[in-house]
Amino acid sequence: MLPQRLTGGGSGTSLLGRAHAGLARVSEWACGPAGSRAQAAAVWAATAAMGAFFLWAVAHFGVNAPAFDEWQDTVPLLADPDRFSPARLWAPHNEHRIPLPRLWLLAVLGLSGNDFRAAMFLNAVLLVAGTGLAVWTAARVRGGRTRLTDLFLPLCLLNPAGVENNLWAFQITFISSAFLFLVLLSLILLGRFTAGGVPAPRNAILSTAVLLSLSMCGSKSPCPPPCGC
Repeated sequence: MLPQRLTGGGSGTSLLGRAHAGLARVSEWACGPAGSRAQAAAVWAATAAMGAFFLWAVAHFGVNAPAFDEWQDTVPLLADPDRFSPARLWAPHNEHRIPLPRLWLLAVLGLSGNDFRAAMFLNAVLLVAGTGLAVWTAARVRGGRTRLTDLFLPLCLLNPAGVENNLWAFQITFISSAFLFLVLLSLILLGRFTAGGVPAPRNAILSTAVLLSLSMCGSKSPCPPPCGC
């Protein structure tokens, strides 16, 4: 049996009763306008803070020099005048075919004067944008309400433990897959469908384009490319 001071024993309000009433008030506040705004502010503030940390880490610790796979793949391509040809973009890298990430990497290096830190910033921006899209999508699915549990998204996608990945430009081969997958997931969750359950033409076209882009990001993407890895 519970102690009398917890159950009240018929004299006054019990501790359990007061706790239940307190939780009910907190739940009522959380579901109200003020609580919804506070939860949204907390989630978006955490997303912004973690995103800012990723960008800060690149600015302070990023090194403008190739590393690891970049010596084997990126540096030879930068010296090749035909680096943007379909054959060069489609060429395998180990067991992967990564034409789209390779194109993005070469493009940002070309625009930045071959500064590898620009690609590191692109990695961080893609992760921050994908996380923001995931938080926004979760709210839209609920009719515009952001919940405190949505903190799971920035904690998972922008976890400080993963910031080192952004300090290697070639990681765009993985980060591009994650970003495009989040875009595809958002299109699926928020897409318009006909009465028969068929996706609306615009949503179907966009989803197909993203799906095809995913297939160009190598075998580690949810949709490996055809005709080899």
